[in-house]
Amino acid sequence: MDSETPLDGRVAVVTGAGRGIGAGIASVLAGAGAHVVVNDLDADAAAEQTSTILASGGSAEAWVGDVSDPHVSEQLAHRRVDILVNNAGIGHDPTPVTELRPADVELRWRVNLRAPLWCSRAVVRQMTERRWGRIVMIGSRSWLGASGQADYAALKAGVVGLTRSLALELAPTGVTVNAVVPGSIVTPALEALPASTRAALLARHPAQRFGTAADIGRAVLAFAAPGGRGMTGQVLHVCGGRSLYGGPVEALRSDP
Repeated sequence: MDSETPLDGRVAVVTGAGRGIGAGIASVLAGAGAHVVVNDLDADAAAEQTSTILASGGSAEAWVGDVSDPHVSEQLAHRRVDILVNNAGIGHDPTPVTELRPADVELRWRVNLRAPLWCSRAVVRQMTERRWGRIVMIGSRSWLGASGQADYAALKAGVVGLTRSLALELAPTGVTVNAVVPGSIVTPALEALPASTRAALLARHPAQRFGTAADIGRAVLAFAAPGGRGMTGQVLHVCGGRSLYGGPVEALRSDP
């Protein structure tokens, strides 16, 4: 292991890593020397991202499965996992609370909160036995509250609670648990927004730039690397100052 490849010999599982932020995280961890397990529901996306990592000289394999299903997440207990990144998530357009549909809320609960809970549960035993492990949750600034996002915000607040509770429980064992909260990130979904909407979003970022998936990957790497052993229970906003925005609550309606 050297400063360029601090994760040599480590196995990292990144859920929802076929595209977007998850793919960026997977690439950064692979570049740091980890063998990356690229999880996604979409077999083609998982295979494509795995091929991208391999083509760049990294080590990776695809794992196709729905981690919101406890029977799937439990598979993690039967393979080596040094680093778990709970990235898989599903959002929705702003919706008044009176118009929320039970089936939609149930799906978001399974993906956004149950999945990181059960994936984390599946790897804790082996991590504590080795007295080394890193669990990183990918959150959303909606946990601070956002109009039209009642259930999503509640679930993402739950991710913060899960992070801090697991961090307390596992602190004596050598396992750290932290969360990274992205701001607006350059993804196909962001680029598909009207120019006026993108401009309004950018105006709320004091740094006057959108983040990239690699920015989030580097934040995850900071927690995952050996130098991150002293950080646990932390919630790191990687948002170009977006979390400092003091504009009216109404302005939060369209924020991802």
